[in-house]
Parts: sequence; structure tokens; C-alpha cells
Amino acid sequence: MSEEILINVTPRETRVALVENGMLQEVHVERATRRGYVGNAPSQLMRQRQAISMAVAMLQGDAASLLCDDPACAVCNIARKFTAEQR
Repeated sequence: MSEEILINVTPRETRVALVENGMLQEVHVERATRRGYVGNAPSQLMRQRQAISMAVAMLQGDAASLLCDDPACAVCNIARKFTAEQR
């Protein structure tokens, strides 16, 4: 079993990847700034507690607010049925 740790450091971010047997297993990114992009979507780094508080507030307003809109998604359909039964 071969393991490699790949490290890329720039002034703006540090990226570390763990590769086992040629397959990527983990990726960690640390950025110097709190704002950036994930793909083409703007993102903002925030503390874990802030993110959880925002998600709880969204769920209290609408229990299905974090579910996808795909009518074929079995997991989200089960969750929608469960939240409808709880009302």
C-alpha cells in the first residue's frame, strides 16, 4: 500500500491531499482570506457555530428548506414525508 501526501503552498492558501494507492482519500484547504470561491459560487468561511445556527434557523422556518428540488430524489422524498407527518 503506497501513501503520498501532496502539499501545495501559495501566499493565499495551503492545500494538502492524502493519496493512497493512486486514489485521493482526503483534501484539506486552509485559506488566508475568509472569502473566496468554490467552483464558480462565491463562498465565505465562517465559524462552525455560525453555520449550525443559520441551518437551525432555516429548518425552524421550513423543515424542508435544505432538501433538494429533484422529484426523483428518494432521500429527500422520504424526509419530506417524515416532516409532513410531524406537523
